[in-house]
Amino acid sequence: ICLAIVGANVLNYLDHDTASGWRWSLGVQVILGVATAGGLLFVRDTPRFLESVGRSGQALKVLSGLRGGDAGAAARELAMVRAELEEERRVGSATWGELLFDPYFRNLVVLGCFFQFF
Repeated sequence: ICLAIVGANVLNYLDHDTASGWRWSLGVQVILGVATAGGLLFVRDTPRFLESVGRSGQALKVLSGLRGGDAGAAARELAMVRAELEEERRVGSATWGELLFDPYFRNLVVLGCFFQFF
């Protein structure tokens, strides 16, 4: 993402004096957007998602592939994923009210939004 931002700035700097500079910038954005959308077709489901929907066998298979075929390491990691999912189920989900009205989280949200502008 950072390289894309740098690349966009370089392209904008190089074509800012040309009458069709905006077309080049827009064209590159469209091409890269289409390439990203096409690449998403080849992204597999994550082991965490697979485990959360009850597809443990597939989750273990994906983890084994990611760990170079080490079934033991994959099984240990899948056990940790299961523990995390169980903890999340036990604790429950947060509400928008908690996010916006709890001072700690509100400050994080405000800072995150603020930093996007600078």
